[in-house]
Amino acid sequence: MHKANVLPHLSKINHRYDYIDGLRGLAAILVVCSHSWRFRDIGFTNDEITKADYFYIGNFGALGVQLFFCITGFLFFKKIISQGLEIDWKQFYISRWKRLAPLYMAFCLCVIILGIMIAGPGAVNASALTSAAKLMTFGFMGGKFAVGNYDSGYITPILWTLPYEWKFYFSIPAIAVICSSRNLLITSIMGVALLYICISTSDNFNVWVFFLSGGLAAYLDKFKSNLVSSIANVSFYLSAAVILTTMFSHDIDKYGAFRAITSTILFICAVIGKPRILRFKGLVYAGEISYGIYLFHLMVIFIFNHFASKFLFNSIISGYEVLALVAAYCAVLTLTTTLTFKYIEYPFMRKK
Repeated sequence: MHKANVLPHLSKINHRYDYIDGLRGLAAILVVCSHSWRFRDIGFTNDEITKADYFYIGNFGALGVQLFFCITGFLFFKKIISQGLEIDWKQFYISRWKRLAPLYMAFCLCVIILGIMIAGPGAVNASALTSAAKLMTFGFMGGKFAVGNYDSGYITPILWTLPYEWKFYFSIPAIAVICSSRNLLITSIMGVALLYICISTSDNFNVWVFFLSGGLAAYLDKFKSNLVSSIANVSFYLSAAVILTTMFSHDIDKYGAFRAITSTILFICAVIGKPRILRFKGLVYAGEISYGIYLFHLMVIFIFNHFASKFLFNSIISGYEVLALVAAYCAVLTLTTTLTFKYIEYPFMRKK
C-alpha cells in the first residue's frame, strides 16, 4: 500500500536539518498547547477543565517562542559562518519575503473577512480600512483589525513575535560585518553580554538573547565529535526534564535569566546531539507547516468554538469528550495548515 503524500516536503527543495524541523514542530505544538484554555469558551461544564490552573501552559507557549527565535538565530548565523560577507543580500531578502509574506497576507485577508462577517459590511469605514492596512505590516504598526464593535485581539495576539523576527533579519548584514573581524566579534560579545545583564536587572522580558543562543549553537556545532554528540544527546533529555519540572513554578519568569539559560542549553544540546525524538516524522512534518500552525491556530480555535458551542453550550461533558474535542480541533488545524502550506507557502518557496 502506497502512502498518501498530500504534503510536498521541504526536503525536496534543498538540504534541510530534519531535527531542526522536528524542533520547530515541537515549538509549534507548545504554542498551541499554551492557548488550549480557550476551549473553555465553548461553554461546556467540566470542573477539571474550566476550573484548572492554566498558569503553567503559558510557560509552554513562551518556550515555544524561545525555540522559534533560537532556530532563526541558528539558521542565519550558520549562513553567516559559511558565507560571511559573500551573502547575496538582495536574494536573501527576496527569499525571506517569499517565505513569510504570502501566507501572512492570506492570514490577514482571512482576519479581515472574518471581522467584516461578524460586524457586518456596513461597519466598514475609513478607520477599519486603516486598521486593515496596519495589520498587514507584520505587527510593526499594530496586531489587531478593528471594524465596528469587533476587533481581532482574540485571534491575533501571536503577531507580537513577527517584528522581532524582521528586526533580526534587518540586522544580519551588520552581524555579518561584526563576525568577519575577530576583534569586532570579541568586543561585540562583551558588549552584548553587558547589555543583557543591565537590561535583565530591570526587565525580564528580554527575547533578543534567544537569537544569540541560536548563534552560539551554530558556532559550537563546528566543534562537535561523536563523544560530544553523545553527551549532548543525553543532556538534551536532562535539560528538557529540568524545564518541564520548573514549568509549574510561579516563581520563575517565563522570559527571565533562568529560562534563557535552560532554553539555551536545551537548544544547543538539540543541535549538537540531534536527538532521535526530533527526527520523528510527525514532528518533522509539523515543523514544515509550523508557520501556518502558528498563524492560524487561534483563528481555527475561534471558528471551531463557535460551531461547537451550538451543540455543547451548558452541557456537562466528561474528560474523554473534552479530549475528543481537542483531537477534532487538531485534525481541523492540521488539515487547514497542510492546505495553506501546499497551495500558498510551497509554490512561492519553490520559485527561484
